[in-house]
Formats: sequence, structure tokens, C-alpha cells
Amino acid sequence: MTVSLPDAGYDVETVGKAPEQKIEPAEGEWSWSKDGWADLRLAMVLSLPITFAQIIRLSMGLILSALLGRKSTSLLAGISSAGVWCEPLDEFSRAVGGQTTMLTAQAIGAKNYELAGTYLQMVLVLVTFLSIPTILVKMMTGSVLTFLGAADNIAQPAGEFAIDTSYVVFAELYCHAITGYCVGMGMIWVEVRCCFATLVFGTISVWYYTVVVDAGIFGLAMITSLRRIFHLVTLVCLARWMGAFDKCWRAPRVEELMHKDRWLTLIGQVIPAGLDGALQRIATSLNVALAARLGMVETAAYDMVIQLTLMMIFILWGLDSCFVIVMAQRLGAGEARRAAGITKVGLAFVYSFLIVVSIAVYAFIPYFARLASHDPKVVATLDSIRLFPAINILMSGGLAVCGDILTKQGRPQLVMVTMFPLVWMIGVPISIVFARTWGLPGIFLGPSIAYSASHAILLMYVLKSDWEALAEQAGVRAEVKNI
Repeated sequence: MTVSLPDAGYDVETVGKAPEQKIEPAEGEWSWSKDGWADLRLAMVLSLPITFAQIIRLSMGLILSALLGRKSTSLLAGISSAGVWCEPLDEFSRAVGGQTTMLTAQAIGAKNYELAGTYLQMVLVLVTFLSIPTILVKMMTGSVLTFLGAADNIAQPAGEFAIDTSYVVFAELYCHAITGYCVGMGMIWVEVRCCFATLVFGTISVWYYTVVVDAGIFGLAMITSLRRIFHLVTLVCLARWMGAFDKCWRAPRVEELMHKDRWLTLIGQVIPAGLDGALQRIATSLNVALAARLGMVETAAYDMVIQLTLMMIFILWGLDSCFVIVMAQRLGAGEARRAAGITKVGLAFVYSFLIVVSIAVYAFIPYFARLASHDPKVVATLDSIRLFPAINILMSGGLAVCGDILTKQGRPQLVMVTMFPLVWMIGVPISIVFARTWGLPGIFLGPSIAYSASHAILLMYVLKSDWEALAEQAGVRAEVKNI
């Protein structure tokens, strides 16, 4: 299916089986009555496939946690604790992929197609160099957990799992970059089909090695590594087959890749976004470490709550992302008022969705607990803390949306300077202090307060955006003067 975006004049390839759909361009001005429903319909056409892809992606984590939880609480606790040191690095790479989406979308909006491919090549070069220190740091997971006070029966398997899976970190980094590129172009079905294939492959292989073979930590690490390589190969093949590289990809040229101003633009976008993502994930990882100090039951319960929360947040991100992608393309095309308009529509839709989801999660957790674990202590613990996931989804979901809008506007620095002090000076100390007396509720209290405050500040930044200035800056990044 080809949807002609009114904002950029660019045919976004979604390559589906539905009949061709054409959405007529709106005027330069924007109003709720004239353009609100048209923008909502446009974003839904694109965002529903992305949302489906995120559900599939997060289902892999939930299925893995459920299979491990039903097999052994200690096995689940050990593997989930590997995220204390690994997840911040993974989050950094995900943020790099997110800014690849922004740079690609703005270049497409300006109809500078070759620049979109050049930015992808530059990002691939960047993450290749990043993979070397990432591997070395991941190998320190076991030692870090021991230093933070985790029990040996948690730290040892977590360290082994991190070491055994560190060698294929390049696959994850490349996947984030290529996915960001495809999403920025609007080629949504590449990600959907790739995630579905990986879900089937990963679920069958993990089930076989946990239930049939009982392979232990090393077997799970090998299956995880194989799944990541499978994901990368499938993604590249699907992207090429669906034409993701036809308009934008050219043979790498030194003069294009070594362009000083482009590297300054790229680094100025990906480093703040990556650091912010990594720092927030480190804070989350400290909470995992605090849960690990409480014991295997609390660690397993914490992992299940986080997996469920992440699924809801990523579904929300899927729904929100196409509003933001269209916003970025409109900024690249110099259509400031219409970029502001679709952002308003996205905020209204997303906050309505958040309220409904938060209530549903609160009601669903008791059923999820009995499905995901046979350990009565884990089930009882999940029942006792279900209010916190509901609150955190509402607050962190709104925070994620506002942060995504700001980063796709080209202002990731605002997100970093807002969240870093609030999370690290308020959220983390509260979690550390109250974890000793309240257990898991105390750990969740810190993020709840920090995310609520950050959410309010970032929402204010979004509402006060100078859209004309943002459009001018997007034109500079997309090199409008050269096309």
C-alpha cells in the first residue's frame, strides 16, 4: 500500500496488500475542524502496523520471562539481572536508532533522499565503533552485580549470560539503526514482518531449549545470540526486498561519509539522546540490583512487572511514533503549522489511550501473575504491587511521548537535562532508602515521583515549542539549500 503523505509530498512505502489509499493534502494553515480527523486517520494508517510490531517485539520478552518463570525462579532471576549492566548500553543503541528515524524523516520531508541513505551509512559506521567498548563493558556484568551486593546464585548466571551473548552485540546495534531508517521513511511493514519471523523463531527455540533439552544458561545464551543474528539477516533481506534502499542508498563515498557538518549534526543528535536513554536505563538497572538484593522472588516479580510495563509503553510508542514521524517530515518540508497540528492530535489521542491502559493493567496483573509463574510467593508479590505499574505506565508513558516529540524535533538535550537530575537526585535516592523498609513498593516509589515531575516539565516544553524556528533548523539538517 502506498500512502501519499500530504506533509512532505513523499510516497511512504508500506508494501501491504490493501488497496491504494490517497489522503489529499491540506492547506498551509491547520485547524482542528478541518484537519484534525484527517491527521488522525493518516497517523493511524501508519501507526497501527508499528504498534503491532512493538507488540510482537515485547511479546518475545514476556514469553521468555514466562517460560523461564515456569521453569525456574532462580533461572529467571539470574538472566533478568544481566540487564543491570547490559540494558543501559542497549538503550543507548536504541536511542541512536531513534535519532536515525528523525534525521531520515526530515531528509525525506525535504525530498533529499540520498541524504537519508548517507545518514544511515554514517550511523552504521558509528555503531560499529561503539560495539567494541560495548562488548568489553557487558563482560563486566557478573562483577558489577557482585559489587552491588547481589547473591552469588544471581550474579554468577547473570554474568555468564552477559558474556556469552556479548559477541553478537553488533547485530543489535545494526538492527536499531536499520529499523530507525526504515521507520523514518515510513516503511512500516519491514519491521512488522521481521518481528513476526523473529518471534516465531525465538519462541520455538527458547521453548525447545528450556522445556525439552533443559540446556541451562549457556544454551539460552546461544539461542539468544542466534535469534539476534536471525533478526539482522531477516531485517536486511526484507528491507532490500521491499525497496527501502532503492531511492536513498548509494555506494558509500568518502567525501559524503566524512562530511564535517553532517557528523556534527549526527553526533549532536545521537549522543544526547543516547546518553539520556542510557542514564535512565542505568537508574532502572539499579532498581533491578536493589530487587536482586531482596532475593529471587522479588527479582522475578520485578522482571515480570517491568516486562509488562515495557510492553504497554512500547505499544504506546507505536501509536505515537507515526504522529511524530509525520511531524518530523513536515518540519523537514518547512510546514511548521501543520507539524504543530498533528502533534496536538497525537497528544490528545495518546493521553486518552494512557488512561484506559493504566486502568486495564491494574485489573489484569493478578491474572498475569498466575499465568507467568507457578511460585505462590511470586504471585502474591505481584498482587501486592499492582498499583505501581498502573501509575508508572500513566506517568512514564506520557513522559516517553513528550520525550519522543522533543527528540524528533531535534531537541534531545532538553530531555537529558530535565530527566537526569530528577531521576538521579530524587528518584534513585528514594528507591535506595525505601527499598530497605518497603521492599518492591519502595523501589517503585522513586521512579513514580521522578517520572511525574519530568513528565510535567517536558510537556511544558512541548506546548511552548517555537514551530517556525524548529522548521528552519530541520531544513538546515536536511540540507534544503542543496536540493
